[in-house]
Amino acid sequence: KLRAAGGCEYRVVKNSVLRRASEGTGVASIATHFNGPTALALAFGDPVALAQTVLALLNDQDRQARMAALGRNFVEHEFSWTYLTNRLREWLATEQPSIHHAHPRVL
Repeated sequence: KLRAAGGCEYRVVKNSVLRRASEGTGVASIATHFNGPTALALAFGDPVALAQTVLALLNDQDRQARMAALGRNFVEHEFSWTYLTNRLREWLATEQPSIHHAHPRVL
């Protein structure tokens, strides 16, 4: 819903980047709040729709829990050693036979 809310972008960014980007701007005073995981939502269309969507999420703990579980499941599946090793094996077998033969102990 964040993406559909009036044409916005949503990014997780490093706190040091946010602090530096806020220097010398009207929002520099909030830089002290950039601690821990920080997300940035930018509205290019309807900022009210974006604000309403974010507030709805903040007030819905069940939705937050579902989103957290889905995010964890995605990371555990897409970045597990088993999954990545299997993808590397497939790639070596189909795309790079010369690399596989040059390094027989790669896997």
